[in-house]
Amino acid sequence: MRFFAAPIAAVTLIAFASSAFAAPQQATEQNPYAQSYVSQRKAATKSETGAPLILLGKDKVNDYQRQLEKGYDILGYSSFDAGEVSPDKLLEHAALINADMALVYTEEKARAPASLKFDKARAEAARKSGEAATQVQIGTPTGDNVVYSYFASYWTKLPPPVLGVHVQGTAEAQNGETGLVVLAVIEGSPAAAELRKDDTMLRLGEVRLDKPEALMQAAKRYAGQSVEIVFERDGQPMRKPLTLGNRL
Repeated sequence: MRFFAAPIAAVTLIAFASSAFAAPQQATEQNPYAQSYVSQRKAATKSETGAPLILLGKDKVNDYQRQLEKGYDILGYSSFDAGEVSPDKLLEHAALINADMALVYTEEKARAPASLKFDKARAEAARKSGEAATQVQIGTPTGDNVVYSYFASYWTKLPPPVLGVHVQGTAEAQNGETGLVVLAVIEGSPAAAELRKDDTMLRLGEVRLDKPEALMQAAKRYAGQSVEIVFERDGQPMRKPLTLGNRL
């Protein structure tokens, strides 16, 4: 159980192929997605879905939440500034870390001024004529001298859950008990029948949910069984029966 996500409904498919994969050594040395990658979860041993699905995200916060609800968990992210970078580079790195899906966000950050373009053209003309070019700032942007900010998040598809919630820490309920705050409920999971985002879970069966580790303990103890969950919603205490899944 973790927290990080993004909406399937709010994304657009931009790549789905495996033909452009480079060798792992080349990917790390030449790929800005690999060079800037920050891991937040141990990579899966293999993808659940085969070739990664590459999607263009729209809103990081909403997309993140939606991914959690769809049963994904985040592996990590990449963030860098550069000129035009091929989607193949993102696909390459997503495959390297066994991601099932990657969401990418791009935003134009800077455009070189006309004077810089003129200096580049003047330097190139001088080079071709054999003249000694005056020293100019050539700059680093590629393509049409545009620099973009890139952000990509990488996701792994979780197996069918025992309960099906992501939590975001603890909170004190109205009755003084400490519980776990629900960040997202996975669609189609046992929890989806009764729990909602922002509920505070207090007990599952006989286990007090006063820390994240307790939720894992309770899931192991009651996997495959029907058990009562005690929680608070909008300050109101609630008790509901749940039949948990049997796979951890």
